[in-house]
Amino acid sequence: MGAATQAKKIKIAKHADWIDPQEYIEKKYFEDEDMRKMYSFFLVHCPCENTSSMSIGIKNYGWSDPWGAISAEKKDKQKSKKGSKKEKEIGVGILSKKLYKTMEKGFADGYAVNLEELEPKMIELGLLEKFPPEDLKTEIACYYQGKDNIWMGKFRHIRNCLAHSRFKIYEIENDYMFAFEDVLLPSSKSKSEKAELRARMLFKKSTIMRWISIIEAGEKGITSDNG
Repeated sequence: MGAATQAKKIKIAKHADWIDPQEYIEKKYFEDEDMRKMYSFFLVHCPCENTSSMSIGIKNYGWSDPWGAISAEKKDKQKSKKGSKKEKEIGVGILSKKLYKTMEKGFADGYAVNLEELEPKMIELGLLEKFPPEDLKTEIACYYQGKDNIWMGKFRHIRNCLAHSRFKIYEIENDYMFAFEDVLLPSSKSKSEKAELRARMLFKKSTIMRWISIIEAGEKGITSDNG
């Protein structure tokens, strides 16, 4: 039996040149109530598995079947004829639909179920050669989904970026745009100056706060003004 083919990894600089470690981060970003809420949700009570001893899972907020109980990979495999009832029912959890409604029309969600899919998607979305991109007004995401579903995949990468301070905040009109870059760093014993790229995403603070509000409101709160 031949050796298994190893997934191609995207290697980038271990230290992001667009993040200056000496740059002063204005206090207003972290004195803001929304920022404290964001850190509490994604770090202290992160809903992703194996991330926090004080994790609060999505179902603990009162969601019975948030994601439609199916992954994107299974969805692709189980699609029947286009437009059929079966196709529409697959992967359409009530929370997933609610969260997608918060996104701008045309939002590009470039998830890669397998690592070998990540580089082509990065190239397709224009996020491989330059990050952050010139356009800092449009939300976009390209990330390795792994075993998570597409929403928990995004949440895990946001959690990692906040935890490891690999993000930057840009002021845009009436909002802030977060540029997130998640990487797998080399081991402490390695002399490599390269990291393995896992995600590049741009999300507005207002969008992230709507996600949190929707999730924390629970299934009974979906008719309220939480998104």
